[in-house]
Amino acid sequence: FSLPSTYRNNQSHSVYIYGLDLNDSTKSFLLTGSPKSFTLAIPTFDFTLTTGGSKTLTQGQSVTNTITASLSSGIVQLVSFSSSGLPTGTSASFSPLSCTPNCTATLTIATAASTPAGTYAIAVTGTAGGLSRTASFNLGVNVTQASASPSSSLTAIPGIASITPNEIAPGTATILTVNGANLTEIISIFITTPETTISVPISALTYVSSSQIKINLTMADPPAGVNAYTATLLVIQSNGQAIGQFAVARPGIKPPDAIPPTVPTEFSATAVSTSQINLSWKAAKDNVAIAGYRIYRNGEFLISVFGTSYSDKNLAQATIYTYTITAYDAADNMSAQSPGVSAKTFNSL
Repeated sequence: FSLPSTYRNNQSHSVYIYGLDLNDSTKSFLLTGSPKSFTLAIPTFDFTLTTGGSKTLTQGQSVTNTITASLSSGIVQLVSFSSSGLPTGTSASFSPLSCTPNCTATLTIATAASTPAGTYAIAVTGTAGGLSRTASFNLGVNVTQASASPSSSLTAIPGIASITPNEIAPGTATILTVNGANLTEIISIFITTPETTISVPISALTYVSSSQIKINLTMADPPAGVNAYTATLLVIQSNGQAIGQFAVARPGIKPPDAIPPTVPTEFSATAVSTSQINLSWKAAKDNVAIAGYRIYRNGEFLISVFGTSYSDKNLAQATIYTYTITAYDAADNMSAQSPGVSAKTFNSL
């Protein structure tokens, strides 16, 4: 039998049980043992909350997730939904705003073109009276790829630290990881090879953080008769383009090194006598190894050295000499020349 809503939980109540005379339906009688006393004990209301799992979308797009409220115990109550953890420029709405378990609601998340790319933990909270339950899921926001092309008018963006792996096999799906700085305003990504320029589709790009992106790609075989080639990655952003390189080589073939060293820094010249000037510099960097340095005096090649210092001797007294330096590797890739530095030998008088 059912109880009216006026019956209170955890309170004592009495039930009177009557019998009906089968020979005369107008007559009834109180059964022996009535009334019966009992305490009404209704389980406390509780519910669980689940989501449809992680979701991914591109800047400026919308995505939906199904939120399910399931009754665990007690008499159903109305559950209202809310969300938190949304990135900047994002809105969220529920349809319906509330429901009674067991029930579902659709959460719609809409991003703006300016919403920062990244992965966000979104919390969905269901509230009924003083009771609340929370479920979370990850929201991945990928960058938007607009129409763009490599341009020599774009300045290079400093900060691309590394591309791994730096050698990939052609015809094999590979995740290329690009580490750098301020990778937050990407417009397009291109890969140039000796034969063509490839536009990387947005579906191949995963934004990990402001300093790392991942690109899922498959590179073509080298041209006939070529075992390997160097590909250049162009990450085009609103304020310029960052450039990095990697090799595409048939398995077991060592690709040619076409990447030059960096320019030696902190290059200085100091006169120490009437006939000697000492030179020093900070070591350059190379993707393989530095083989040595070439020093130029007054615009002409002077000598190749292997350390980070050199003493130029047998010079004329009271004379100004200007020096530049380049770094080179085993493949004879040579860096640009450093800015010139000058020093004047001492006067003997």
